[in-house]
Amino acid sequence: AARALGNITRHADARGILVQLRVDEVLGILLGHTNRDLVFYLCGVLVNLAADPPCARRLAQLKVVPKLVELLEDAPLEDTELALCACKVLANLSLDPSVPWAPAELAAMQRAAGEVRDRHSAEGDDARQLQDLLQHLSAARPRGPTELPSD
Repeated sequence: AARALGNITRHADARGILVQLRVDEVLGILLGHTNRDLVFYLCGVLVNLAADPPCARRLAQLKVVPKLVELLEDAPLEDTELALCACKVLANLSLDPSVPWAPAELAAMQRAAGEVRDRHSAEGDDARQLQDLLQHLSAARPRGPTELPSD
C-alpha cells in the first residue's frame, strides 16, 4: 500500500485528497515502524508530499522533521538508499520558503547530516547524491516563525 501511495502522490489531486483524509498523519506516525521496507516506501510518499507547498506546510505541522532526523541517525551505514530517501524529504522541506525551521530542529538535522556525511563512505550515484543532499542540509538556515494555516 505504501508503494502504491508513492505512485499516486505524484499527482497533485491525490496529494490533496490524502491530506484531506489525514493520511499524512498516519504516514508520520508510521515513520517510527521497525520494518525498513515500510519506512523506505513511506519516505517515498513523503518526498512527493514535501515537494508540494501546502502538503509541506502540513508536514511541518505534523512534526515529521524530528522523526526523519532520528531515522537518518539510526539508518545503517550500508543502507544508502534509506538515508538518501530521508534526506530527499528533508531537502524538499528545506527548499520550501513557506516551511518554518525552528532553530532546535535545524540544529538536530544539521548535526545528523554532518554525522552521516562524516561516517558514510559508500561509492556510486546514490552515495554521491546522498553526500550532495547532506551538504545542502548542513547549509540550511532557520526560518520562521511563520504562521501556518490550520486545516
